[in-house]
Amino acid sequence: MAAYLWVWDDYYQEGLWQTYWNYSRQLRLKHSSPTDHRDPLINVFGDIDWYRFAHSTNDQNVEDLKKCADELEKSDYPPAFKFSGYANMVKNLAEAKHDKEHSASMEKSFKLIPEFAEKTGYWYGELIKMPVSNDLLFAKAASLTNDIRVDETTINTMWSFLTKALEKEKADSSLRTALQGDYYIHYAWTARGSGWSNTVTQNGWRLFKERLEKASDILQTAYPESQMKGALARRMITVELGLEKGRNEMEPWFQRAIESDPDDYAAYLRKMNYLLPRWYGSSEDLWKYGLECVKTQNWSAKIPMILVEALEDLSENNSKIYSKPQIWEPLEQVFRTYLQKYPESTVYRTKFAKCAAEGGHWKIAKEQFDILGDEWNWDSIDAKDYKSMRDTANREGR
Repeated sequence: MAAYLWVWDDYYQEGLWQTYWNYSRQLRLKHSSPTDHRDPLINVFGDIDWYRFAHSTNDQNVEDLKKCADELEKSDYPPAFKFSGYANMVKNLAEAKHDKEHSASMEKSFKLIPEFAEKTGYWYGELIKMPVSNDLLFAKAASLTNDIRVDETTINTMWSFLTKALEKEKADSSLRTALQGDYYIHYAWTARGSGWSNTVTQNGWRLFKERLEKASDILQTAYPESQMKGALARRMITVELGLEKGRNEMEPWFQRAIESDPDDYAAYLRKMNYLLPRWYGSSEDLWKYGLECVKTQNWSAKIPMILVEALEDLSENNSKIYSKPQIWEPLEQVFRTYLQKYPESTVYRTKFAKCAAEGGHWKIAKEQFDILGDEWNWDSIDAKDYKSMRDTANREGR
């Protein structure tokens, strides 16, 4: 499962990270200390899941995690997992530095960031030596850079070690250029921050634009000769999101991305983000685009599920949107078709139950809650809301 998650993540949203974390937790409870497992991979991958949504709040916790990553490094497992162990440490501490409530008391741990970044870079170099595709190498480094962009010092430290690995191992030029452009995109968002536009300083806006222009120059210059056209085109959608040059500039890059790879779910998702009402689209734009994604019928690449993501965003300010027949009927069909093909997808089944409950479709909600039982996706509904919705469905859905 660890190997599958490393390559594919939880692609079909089957709750595999949750399953892995549960297994890891059971083993933790059986042993006297976090590092007392016979298999050093268990703790590290459990931690990777946990720190997708959290971060350490004290030095002792960081020390325990470091022991787990170091034990994995000493093992016979391949470089992929060792890279992930130290990458998780870098991400964890970048998030902790960003949290002002705890950062003042964790200076000891923050001094370890260069060490973890260096080891992450080293194991990334070992990955480059292996028969791993450029697309996967790009995805792993880009994901890490995205995760740590909350802290400027950390992202620059990590990038310096990734650059050394790329140069030392003489990585393919297409990969190097793609990652360089990607770095400047994340570096731009580091300057801007993740808040609303009225929270960005004048200097933040200046650096944001300068760095995005740099990314744009790199990616557009490299595109004609690159062997990674899909990755570059996908990243240019994000560049256009920040440079505000208009939808006519974004659309060609989206078309290039899906021409390169019709299964590029990430490209479809980036266009969806562009069309959000808080960016350059409207509720109507988002709805029409969601329906266009459904028409592809590309279920194996999850493209129709963009409609679910789009409505999920729109429902944040109006959960009753699911009660409208013109919305609910096509959405229900999307859920049912997908779950017929991938019945183990607890994430989408949980979302189906939640949407049905919020729209007052209690019979359908009960049907899905009955299938889920106690094995629902925690990230979609917390325990309190799950119990409340399930109890109401049992009462109203008979």
